[in-house]
Amino acid sequence: MMTPIEQIDIKIEPFEQNTGNILPTLHQIQHALSALLKSDQTTSIDINAMPFAPGEKQTLKDTLSTGEVTATLNALGKSHIYETQYAGVWWIEHYNSHEHSVGQFIEVTWIPELLKSQAEDVQAGLERLLATL
Repeated sequence: MMTPIEQIDIKIEPFEQNTGNILPTLHQIQHALSALLKSDQTTSIDINAMPFAPGEKQTLKDTLSTGEVTATLNALGKSHIYETQYAGVWWIEHYNSHEHSVGQFIEVTWIPELLKSQAEDVQAGLERLLATL
């Protein structure tokens, strides 16, 4: 006779795994900040392409914390951009139109490219202003 599944004693314990990739990522950011200062070199780190265990991305995000500058971009879904507590280190997260995260990046730069006005947009703005005047 088989034992009913309800009678089987199952103990569920949380699975904790640590890839050890948070510290190397912080070192990568430190080197990128040095490169930004020395040679104006910008760096983009694709967080989703890195092997993090559950909860490690949030730990990295919490470690970098939030600085003074935040922005939201609305184009084919939202993008949330904020400077971390370390000036020049930006956390960028892109969402699709269904508000699902589709990309997370750390950019080490003076200002993220997404926030810079494009020449075509500035030209169109000038033309609209001239038409208003």
